[in-house]
Amino acid sequence: MKSIFRKIACLSLAALVALGALTGCGKNSYVSKLNEVTEACNPIVDEFNTALKNFESEEGAGQIGDILDRLQAEYKKILEVKAPKGYEDCTEKFQEAADKLDAGIALYKEALATPISDEMTAEERKAYTEKISQGDDLFKEYQTAYQEGINLVNSK
Repeated sequence: MKSIFRKIACLSLAALVALGALTGCGKNSYVSKLNEVTEACNPIVDEFNTALKNFESEEGAGQIGDILDRLQAEYKKILEVKAPKGYEDCTEKFQEAADKLDAGIALYKEALATPISDEMTAEERKAYTEKISQGDDLFKEYQTAYQEGINLVNSK
């Protein structure tokens, strides 16, 4: 199961690093504010990676849930940045990404609510794996929408 959460961490880190590509447009206050959000997210991703090492414990699962909450809250700050005229389509993409992230995190948390144990039945393991898989799919959709938002910002 650790590999599932390592995959999540890689996806989240890749998505956050992608926003760093906007630094070439530093004069634009919109881009600067987006970069500030990214910089605030980076330590949270580092905490997430550390917490993955202990996720099988009840305490570790709780830490991951808390970290996902904080990551989600930081990402939402992108939506609070007022886009200048002509950037409204970027905001729409970032909103789409936020919706996918919210849905994916909800599935991860639902899965984490069930402690992983050797006593899990095959049906329980299947349900757990399906939730994580659906969360992964939503996370990939989040990442795609996020990257499309970045591409729109860069194309302006």
